[in-house]
Amino acid sequence: PFTYEQAVKSPYARQWLAAMGVELQSMDTHGVWEKVPLSSVPAGKQVVGCRWVFDLKHDDQGNPVRYKARLVAKGFTQRPGMDFMETAAPTCRPESVRALLALACLRNWDTRHIDVKTAFLNGELEEEIYMQQPPGFAENDDVCRLRRAIYGLKQAGRCWYLKLRAVLESLGFHATAADRCVFVRVKDGMTCILAVHVDDMMLVGDSAAIDSAVKSLADKFTITDLGEVRWFLGMRI
Repeated sequence: PFTYEQAVKSPYARQWLAAMGVELQSMDTHGVWEKVPLSSVPAGKQVVGCRWVFDLKHDDQGNPVRYKARLVAKGFTQRPGMDFMETAAPTCRPESVRALLALACLRNWDTRHIDVKTAFLNGELEEEIYMQQPPGFAENDDVCRLRRAIYGLKQAGRCWYLKLRAVLESLGFHATAADRCVFVRVKDGMTCILAVHVDDMMLVGDSAAIDSAVKSLADKFTITDLGEVRWFLGMRI
């Protein structure tokens, strides 16, 4: 479906409504917004729209496994210099992924794939941004004063990267000079290397080092441990 109306009228309405409920619960858990009266929006401040985006997730064999709904801000209405400043956010290079997999083979290292659930919701906003209530879930004329980044905002990717990098550095990782999204930690003689592509992370290294890193990240974010790397960035491993 392309809209909320299509989703609730489809044969899979129950699954799509459940997926939307999961998304809204996650936003509530992260404290993404607080509802304020429309009259409290400062003069000159616009209210950004939003929409639902639906996706059916598949496993590495192409089988459907999960109904996913994501609330996305209409960031194309944001005004530079007022609603956002910098937007650049790096992702790991495909060459880095291939190099790390080759290194894992060479050194007989373990691999791990983890996914951060609703990653962008962890990013902290500096700008004052107001957004309409989610389609199908508006209770009144109030608007949402955003406290955290949300998918669709121009600066959302950057907010998430800065948050993740700060957390990784606090855990003893440091970014490599060749790729700002490849982080390395050597602790007690054991190595863990982590490649980040938005909310997907691939870890290679000593088994104990990987386990320790995954546990530390699970304390900071809500993650899904997908086990040994088998499918990453569209590549079957």
